[in-house]
Amino acid sequence: MKNKAKILLVDDEPELLKAMHRMLKDDFDVVMTSQCHEVFRLMRTDSFAVLIVDLVMPDLSGLEILQRVKQMSPATEVIIVTGYASVRTTKQALRAGAYDYLERPFARAEIHHVIRNAVIHHELNKSEESGEDATDPAQTMVLLLERIRQLEDQLTQEEVRTFQNTVELLYQLIGARQHDMMMHLHSVEDYALPVARRLGFDEGEKTDLQVAAAFHDIGKLAVDEAVLYKPGPLNKEEWEVMRQHPVIGARIVGTVKGWENAADGVLYHQERVDGNGYPEGLSGKQIPIIARIVTVADAYDAMTSERAYKTAISRQEAIQELEDNKGTQFDPEVVDAFVSII
Repeated sequence: MKNKAKILLVDDEPELLKAMHRMLKDDFDVVMTSQCHEVFRLMRTDSFAVLIVDLVMPDLSGLEILQRVKQMSPATEVIIVTGYASVRTTKQALRAGAYDYLERPFARAEIHHVIRNAVIHHELNKSEESGEDATDPAQTMVLLLERIRQLEDQLTQEEVRTFQNTVELLYQLIGARQHDMMMHLHSVEDYALPVARRLGFDEGEKTDLQVAAAFHDIGKLAVDEAVLYKPGPLNKEEWEVMRQHPVIGARIVGTVKGWENAADGVLYHQERVDGNGYPEGLSGKQIPIIARIVTVADAYDAMTSERAYKTAISRQEAIQELEDNKGTQFDPEVVDAFVSII
């Protein structure tokens, strides 16, 4: 069994410490203390992925402990616990570098969810500090997925198999670099799923489509932003770089067990039914149906969204573009289903 992530619990109330220890001891390597000065001694002698500290402590406040811990160990994620999470204290904690906060009373599932995400961030931060793939966002994404797999022994089987947890973690990483992309991915996912229901997809097919839609452009994390947001047409070299994003995205998504079909949806979402797309020039029904759906949803959201490098067109104009390009760029059956829902 792989080592459990080590976390440090800090609270001046012994009964609360014991209660949290019972919640966490099966899944994490838990160290506890009720003394502020003991926190810094432990931090000097050991390495902790996560520190969970009560906001109100007798000698130092939780915020003061947070600030000193961040100086000692920047990669350690700090979670503040409070009996009353006011807007003011929450902002103070986050500005001081807290990963998150928890308001009592909280359920076991809630604290596990927050700690699990904090551990993933800790592992990623450690890798970035050591220089592992720090300049390659696509490789960073693959690294994050690998970290998730390394932590599987700390999670329940239900948590390991709940793909929404992984989706949330990936969205956090995407949003940290490209907020516009994250919003676009959310929109395409929202547009695509009703089409799947209209076309009678089973649950497995809907899940494949949801993943493909949610991450169809994830390969663009490897594209230089000067190319990604260039206001004018791309030159030949830039276009070749851009054409690689479905391939990179499929490689990233395909690293997750069970997402192989979704990876095909990512790989082929820039194909056209007339065979003039990329990366392989597939045509018609050669293109997986989930990719054909993502293509339509992707195009519609791109046309109707305002960006720094382009203006949006109206919903009516976008729908007309879809209609005009049925049988060439878009699958007619998918367009009909999409338009009927829109």
